[in-house]
Amino acid sequence: MTWFGFPGLRLAVGGGLLVGGILPGPAPAQERQSFRHVSVEQGLSHGAVRDIMQDRQGFMWIATEDGLNRYDGINLKVFRHEHGNPNSLSSSNFGKLIQDRDGIMWYGTWGGGLNRYDPITDTFTHFRFDPADSTSISQDRTEALFEDRFGDIWVGTPDRGLNRFHRETERFTRYRHDPDDPGSLGSDAVKAIIESDDGRLWIATDAGLAVLDRSTETFKHFRHDPGDRTTLGSDLIRSLARDTSGALWVGTRGGGLNLFDPATGRVRRFRHDPRDPTTLSDDEIAHVFVDSRGTLWIGTYDEGVDRFDAETESFRHFRHDIRDRATLSNDRVEVIFEDRTGVLWFGTVGGGVDRIDLKPRKFVNYWHDPLAPSTLPHPTVRSIANAEADSLWIGTDGGGLSLLDEDGRVVRTFSPELGPDGRRGERVWAILPAGPDSVWIGTYGTGLVLMHRRGGRTRFQHFAAQPGVDGALQDPDVKALARDRQGALWVGTTNGLYRVDGDESAVNFERFSHDAADPNSLAGDYINALEVDGGGFLWVGTLHGLDRLDPRTGQVRHFPADPSQDQGLSAPIITTILESLAFPGTLWIGTEDSGLNRLDPDSGVVAHYSVGATLSSNAISAMVEDRHGALWLSTSQGISRFDPTTESFTHYSIADGLMSHSFMANASARRPDGRIFFGGINGLASFVPDSVLANPFIPPVVLTSFRVFTEEIKLEGPLQMAARVDLPHDRNFVAIDFAALDYSTPEKNRYTYRLFGVDPEWIDAGNRTFASYPALPPGHYTFWVRGSNNDGVWNHTGATIEIVVHPAWWSTWWFRTIALLMFSVTVVRVFQYRTKRIRERSLELEVINASLSDQMFKRRRAEEQRERLIPELEARNTELERFTYTVSHDLKSPLVTITGFLGILERDLADNDPEGVSRDVDQIRTAAGRMQQLLDELLDLSRAGRLVNPPTVVDLGEVVEEAVALLEGQAADRGVTITIDRDMPVVYGDRVRLLQVFQNLVQNGIKFMGDQDDPRVDIGARQQDQEWVISIRDNGTGINPAYHEKIFGLFDQLEPDQEGTGIGLALVHRIVEVHGGRVWVESDGEGNGSLFCFTLPLGRPTSPEWQLPSEETGSRSGSARSG
Repeated sequence: MTWFGFPGLRLAVGGGLLVGGILPGPAPAQERQSFRHVSVEQGLSHGAVRDIMQDRQGFMWIATEDGLNRYDGINLKVFRHEHGNPNSLSSSNFGKLIQDRDGIMWYGTWGGGLNRYDPITDTFTHFRFDPADSTSISQDRTEALFEDRFGDIWVGTPDRGLNRFHRETERFTRYRHDPDDPGSLGSDAVKAIIESDDGRLWIATDAGLAVLDRSTETFKHFRHDPGDRTTLGSDLIRSLARDTSGALWVGTRGGGLNLFDPATGRVRRFRHDPRDPTTLSDDEIAHVFVDSRGTLWIGTYDEGVDRFDAETESFRHFRHDIRDRATLSNDRVEVIFEDRTGVLWFGTVGGGVDRIDLKPRKFVNYWHDPLAPSTLPHPTVRSIANAEADSLWIGTDGGGLSLLDEDGRVVRTFSPELGPDGRRGERVWAILPAGPDSVWIGTYGTGLVLMHRRGGRTRFQHFAAQPGVDGALQDPDVKALARDRQGALWVGTTNGLYRVDGDESAVNFERFSHDAADPNSLAGDYINALEVDGGGFLWVGTLHGLDRLDPRTGQVRHFPADPSQDQGLSAPIITTILESLAFPGTLWIGTEDSGLNRLDPDSGVVAHYSVGATLSSNAISAMVEDRHGALWLSTSQGISRFDPTTESFTHYSIADGLMSHSFMANASARRPDGRIFFGGINGLASFVPDSVLANPFIPPVVLTSFRVFTEEIKLEGPLQMAARVDLPHDRNFVAIDFAALDYSTPEKNRYTYRLFGVDPEWIDAGNRTFASYPALPPGHYTFWVRGSNNDGVWNHTGATIEIVVHPAWWSTWWFRTIALLMFSVTVVRVFQYRTKRIRERSLELEVINASLSDQMFKRRRAEEQRERLIPELEARNTELERFTYTVSHDLKSPLVTITGFLGILERDLADNDPEGVSRDVDQIRTAAGRMQQLLDELLDLSRAGRLVNPPTVVDLGEVVEEAVALLEGQAADRGVTITIDRDMPVVYGDRVRLLQVFQNLVQNGIKFMGDQDDPRVDIGARQQDQEWVISIRDNGTGINPAYHEKIFGLFDQLEPDQEGTGIGLALVHRIVEVHGGRVWVESDGEGNGSLFCFTLPLGRPTSPEWQLPSEETGSRSGSARSG
């Protein structure tokens, strides 16, 4: 290829493309740029972008048709014209922007003239068209801005020519088109300005290209000649760019791209050819730009962006695709700009700003493109394995098996033909080479396939699932394949593990599965991963833990999940397994949702790494170890690199060039040359670990906003230049925004900050870009923030600002001094007066204190007694209420009977019926007897809270015998046998009351005996701790456990038809309680008998109710069982 008239041009341009090309590795069909956007939705003031610039501090400035935007990578700040404020921008509709050698900002507007901003003085100067002043700017609309080597500012207008601004006089010299002067400007429509190495100024106009001779102030013109192909393709020139050889690239409207040689004036044209997709995409060019690597970029009016490859003389097109957010946001590209970090910015008309990173890409992606040849047959890559000659086997989830060559081209795709079950094996989830001409294919749904390739022909041998057939595969879903040291093939499925032996003619599948009764069986049947280690052991990852199987003996060792133990895995669901070659004796285990595990197989010790340990995701999909021993992990949140020596992680995401965040389990491989591959839901990602280089740019760190409460404070000049902020005491709620100005992946920039005087140490803010401090007390503080770029390269100098919170006037030193003196004098005078009064009062207080002390002591005693009696009185009142109600009810019943039979008696007397009269009298006598019994028992109950006789030593054996003698007649009538323990104890108590206890309990046992063949009541005692436990056991009807507590209540009867009053057991409970004991019943229910127990202290009872003997004597026993 010869480029006529351009000596050395091919080397300069082509070399730049070869060295700095943004996509090394794969073929052009695989290339895909991921554009990132700054849009109106993110806060951009308008979607039509007219210019982009970066200032000295590192801020990006974006000029739009409605506002000027300052961008720090995260936040946008918009500047507009403020009506009535002369020290603001003159218009909100912007054109071009520059910052001159002195740091002065120049803003060209569309209708507001030229604006100059001095950041030191924070002042704007407006240069407007004045029809009465020929030294003013020629028009208020600007098209081009440029500073030449002499510091002069050149301004191009759309139809009023060219202007040069003189700094000394602040006046303009105008250059206009004069049709009578061939040395004048060729057209008043000036679109672009550029300076060549020799100092000549080149002007793009609507009448071709003009060059200014500074010595004569005249122009030479280069125009389009339809008869000469070495002239410009069109006179409508819209953009100029200079490459490293000194040649000019000229973008025209309608005439395509032109390469202009300033020395000869000759042109080489590049035009759009609809028959050739490698030609320029459009002849309507809006902007041309040569980046720092020498690559030429072309922005068009309607066809997106082109990148020129000088080596092949072809153009790579980048267009907007409404289906893909990673493409250009709009196909009209007005401006292209490269910042100091190597990020290329594209300003569009309608879509805002797009950007791509020109730095060498960390990752190369392989996609499924149905419209392009030699790409993946399906977007999801499920399995990867090395093939011969640095090629790869790629298994997809619906496109079969593909062979990827070393240049990244899919040279062939294999889709196993119909198997015995009539289905194609297009879902390839596992691959294992079986030799130079064969490969095992594990499919999902169609079993195992062996592919043979010989002599250019391909043959598939199917091993379909045959449930119930011995020696055959039972499950059609194959997830993992491995070969052991003995050459046997192992197949992991969703329903068991198989060892495959034999040859093509006779293959046997031996199944290994989980058996709950066999501890030597697998932990689970769902197999996710297989790995054969250096010792020949087969490691099996299941849904229920990790197993190590010895293929020689069949022995299985389990490694269960227990994150709380040193010998427990972090989770049972194992997704991937890898033996480390760099760290012998180490096995890496990936889990579905609990991170990474490092296992020592000999000791069983496990180290856990999870999100809390800076892992980006706990879902580990696949792992590969590089030649340095670093572990690369694909996860649900991108790819991570783990350094086992430092135990540190580095994370990579879509922002770093990955095609997706989501990767598939065990879809990974490392080629012999060290390149690593991971498969995911959107294709294949590859990289060379040593080439995944960190971004070396040290970002400037700036303060972007200083707010008090929610109001941004106004300083005398930009915040970035401020050294100190002074605040009054009542405006001390401070919030500070900051940014690290690296635009490669700004959301991954990190920050640490500290407010000296408040923060004891540095605060790790992560990617948060603000700090807030509420209620700062008066004092001097220094805020210091440091930042890093996306790869952790830190700017340790950072940015600082001093903050002074001034005290209120009443907190100043002078006010406090005066106040202290006045206070001291007042204190002395008050002290003297008070001392006198204190002496006088002290005597009075001594008398009062003595009296009060005595009253307080008496009152305290009374309160203590009151507090002690309140619970007792409350309980008594409750019992009294219930007692009153029940007595009125139970006394009323016999009275009703008596009243009724008195009436009957009168009638029988009148009828002269002696038998009726006798019967009536018996009924009245019975009712009166019941009333007498009730009153006697109530009297006994009322006395139960006091002792009848003085407490003495009581032989319980004698008391029991007396009680039994009193009940002998009742026992004989019912045939009840009563036994008494010979070793009944001697206790201290009231003998009469204790006799009542035994008489009531034994009588209850006799009464509720039921229809027993051998009715018995056994009385015994035993010592337990510091008390005696007395028991009365019967084999009668028993008591439902639900009533064990209720029967000791007053008037509670479980069987109302039985004779009695319901007072007997309440009496027992009261007597035992007075003696300092407890009483309870044990029974398994009706028909199982009952055991009544009560306790008595070994010594004298300590009950507060223990009283001196009562004057009243006598005892009557109740006979009803409470319930």
